[in-house]
Amino acid sequence: MEMSEKLAEIVFGVEDRADVLDVKGAEITNLRALVEAFAALQYEYPEENDVAVMDEALESCNEHADPTHVLEYFKKRAIYVDGRYLHKSLGEFFAAYGFARRACGLGGKVKDKELLDLVISHCGDDSWGSIVNWFVRKTKLKTVTIPNGVKKIGGSAFFKCNSLIRVAILDSVTSIDSCAFYGCSGLTSVTIGNGVTSIGDSAFYGCGSLTNVTIGNGVTYIENYAFKDCDSLTKIIIPSSARTIGDHAFEKCSSLNKVVIPNGVMSIGEFAFAGCAFLDVKIPRSVSKIGKLAFTGCSNLTSIVVEEGNRIYYSVGNCLIETEQKALIAGCKNSIIPNDGSVTSIGEGVFWKCRFLESIILPNGLTSIDFGMFAECLSLRNIILPDTITSIRSLAFQNSTALDRITLPRSVTHIGFGVFNGCSSLKSIFYTGDAQQFKNIIKCDEWKPNSAILYIAKEE
Repeated sequence: MEMSEKLAEIVFGVEDRADVLDVKGAEITNLRALVEAFAALQYEYPEENDVAVMDEALESCNEHADPTHVLEYFKKRAIYVDGRYLHKSLGEFFAAYGFARRACGLGGKVKDKELLDLVISHCGDDSWGSIVNWFVRKTKLKTVTIPNGVKKIGGSAFFKCNSLIRVAILDSVTSIDSCAFYGCSGLTSVTIGNGVTSIGDSAFYGCGSLTNVTIGNGVTYIENYAFKDCDSLTKIIIPSSARTIGDHAFEKCSSLNKVVIPNGVMSIGEFAFAGCAFLDVKIPRSVSKIGKLAFTGCSNLTSIVVEEGNRIYYSVGNCLIETEQKALIAGCKNSIIPNDGSVTSIGEGVFWKCRFLESIILPNGLTSIDFGMFAECLSLRNIILPDTITSIRSLAFQNSTALDRITLPRSVTHIGFGVFNGCSSLKSIFYTGDAQQFKNIIKCDEWKPNSAILYIAKEE
């Protein structure tokens, strides 16, 4: 009996050769034809996680060398359709392929080059997603080139394939779906072809060894979390084709010290570059929307510049300001906030983790210090609050360990929880109103450390 016939007999569990050799009209003459024919069939996925099922099936294969036992195991995990047994998932098909190779005396390895090429060529087929993932993990592939002809890379296709080091995506690919390379901890280099227009949600999330990314000139959307936690990435050049940088897209890329945002980008999402290491940021004139906290926690940031001609934002004194709302939406250690009425509000957490900020004067007209605004400002020693401040919200100065004294204006009517929590150097709090005014302030419990002494300017 030919190898392909015996393989088919064991995999499909039938004795009628004619039935085996005519699956949906496809003639089974070799392994590739068998795999393609099976992929064309209608099948059910089990409720369990596919990868777990595949691993379980493979472990079972090690326990059974006798093809009879293999067939019996397979029948228990299969459904019976039109006189033949079919696997419930493609994952179990490949486990059966391993069984069959043993039975045919070919050994149990799954490194068959023909099968490997076939699997990678299906990385954009959603029904093959878990199979591609399982196969790459089992074969411990280090380099993958997505061949021409593939239109997309399916969701989670290479999810946590930690053996991968290099990936090249050729120009025929137009989209990289969500979580396609999520958590590939060994991945160091990615080249994205010019045909790709969209890098999906969390596509490269958590690729902690990634140092080199080349993004092709066709990309228009870098979706949410696309490169989050790629903490070895040092440089990113966003192509001129890009229009949207999604929420958290490069968040916590803690080694990212150079980013080029081209003219043409219209939207920068919330937390898009939070926690990055770059020294300066330049906002092109095309940007019309910047989400909250887009540049928060960038401790090394020294310069913020908005290109002339932007209709929504401008910069002055290393401050990023939304013109119409008169709102400061990003600052840095060198920020000098204008005191001419052009800034009347400061966004939540704008100076959060601005670790090298030493001194700041808040502008007249500001009424609130929002939640966590100066939290984790480890070098902050001097801050001047205007007489217009009415509310200091919770955790406003949390863990600003260098702050040793502060003056609260009599205009304050509300002090939130833990405003000075963790301010270990704070010894003196001066209040410019009298005792009755201070008593009338709505104060949450534990608003100041016990070690800090409160001084009231005027007695009753």
